[in-house]
Amino acid sequence: MTHTIPAVVHSTTSINGYGAMWSLNQAKVPVVGLFEDFAPHVHSKLTMQNIQVPHENADPDGLIAKLVELGEQAGEKRVLYMLSDLGAFLASTHREQLEPYYLHPWMDWQLVRDTLHRRDMFDAAERANVPLPATWWSDDQQWEDLDIDQLPYPIMLKPMVSRFDLDGEAVKNPWSFTRKYGKAIELHSPEEFRRIAPDLRTEATPVCAQQRIQCEIDDLWTHHFYSVEGEIQVEFTGYKLDQVPDDFGTGSICRSAPNEEISELSRRFLAETKFTGVGNIEYIRTDNGYLFVEINPRSNYWSSLATGCGINLYYAMYLHMTGEDLDPLKGRNQKNGRVWYDIGHIGHYLASKNKRISPLSFLFSRKMEAIANLGDYKIALRRYGQAARLLTG
Repeated sequence: MTHTIPAVVHSTTSINGYGAMWSLNQAKVPVVGLFEDFAPHVHSKLTMQNIQVPHENADPDGLIAKLVELGEQAGEKRVLYMLSDLGAFLASTHREQLEPYYLHPWMDWQLVRDTLHRRDMFDAAERANVPLPATWWSDDQQWEDLDIDQLPYPIMLKPMVSRFDLDGEAVKNPWSFTRKYGKAIELHSPEEFRRIAPDLRTEATPVCAQQRIQCEIDDLWTHHFYSVEGEIQVEFTGYKLDQVPDDFGTGSICRSAPNEEISELSRRFLAETKFTGVGNIEYIRTDNGYLFVEINPRSNYWSSLATGCGINLYYAMYLHMTGEDLDPLKGRNQKNGRVWYDIGHIGHYLASKNKRISPLSFLFSRKMEAIANLGDYKIALRRYGQAARLLTG
């Protein structure tokens, strides 16, 4: 079946943006790609049109104005995919401007905020009886209400919102914490905590302290889903085989595998929050079971592995938004054991001393690269060529 209503994907510069394009192309959905910064795959053959838009971090108002302009020019409602935390939040806070032109799983901006803000998402997980790592909060961010000498080091300091700060509907300080510290700061003593506390106050980035759980890379699981009012329509699970950077990184090699335990935990959480849209929840496996790490109100880098395993999350959203029947996608069993990898980080994996799969296995089947595919063979050749140059110096 070939569809006529286009999907608008923001941003195709990202790896998950390309994954969305590829997944929708598999379902014969026409795609308009929106990009901010140039990357070779913005000229993909998978899109009917590629349009440059203002950057969501530098000019969020400009991005919204451009989306409205494109909507007015289109003359028809199109399905809108916002594939970053900030993009998901901007869509919710600018619903009144965008809804006349786009089909989107609109959620109240406060609900989206609650899926981005660590304390609110943890409160929801606690109400849903989903196990959590030990976490400590400071209401005034001075930490005077916390006895830091008694914390069970090592601990991690994490920003309340991963990639920006929130002040009501306003976005502040995009990427300020992440650019300086990465995803988290690991502390091994009260002295380290005291040394960094003044710097954090100066940055004015709210943080929380969390138990550092020692684990292996394949203890890091993710549950991907498309949910409507908290009810999962289609789902997919898998775990990491490598991540960059090593400590608190993004998956660079991941494998599909069934996991009913985390699926059940997600069902509880989503029923509590009434979440609608494509998203994923991360878990960490311990000797006592799985612990909730965070929810992301959008797809992640390796969500296209779900499509490669027969579970097309992006297409599920498209069918729901266009009023078509979702039943053909429901109840599908995912193909297990398939591996997704980002060739741009293959050097990191080859240098690792604790490999979960043999490097030689990349020569055989049941693997899919993040971007390279036969449908975009020119981009595939360029991507592998870039990786070869990285490996050879």
